[in-house]
Amino acid sequence: MKYRNLPFRGLQSANLWLGDGGMRSAVHWDGHDNLLLQLCGTKTVLLLPPEATSSLGYRAWTEHRYVVDPATGEFHGHRPENSVVENHAVFDAFDQSMTELPSHMPWQRARVAVLEPGTLRCLSMSAVCAVRG
Repeated sequence: MKYRNLPFRGLQSANLWLGDGGMRSAVHWDGHDNLLLQLCGTKTVLLLPPEATSSLGYRAWTEHRYVVDPATGEFHGHRPENSVVENHAVFDAFDQSMTELPSHMPWQRARVAVLEPGTLRCLSMSAVCAVRG
């Protein structure tokens, strides 16, 4: 099959995020579509409606990349990249010590999805979410 016949020929970039089950993201939005494929274990995804964006209090955040030892294939921490993004909220959706939810959030339209092994979900660009697992 030639490249020009592929349905994703306009693809500009792709990221692959792998986790060991201990991953936890802040409430954030991405400037691109995402496919979440759960291979084993479970992942909890909090989805907030678009109108939540103005209530979240976004902050500047330096993006980090994991460092892999090419000889062993093992992860050895992470390093900061040269990019600052402002798509992460101060609000921690998975804070276990939180006793009540912020009243200014549109919780009536929020959704929680638990992804089981073999589940594939698409999150559209600018979807507001937090992920754990």
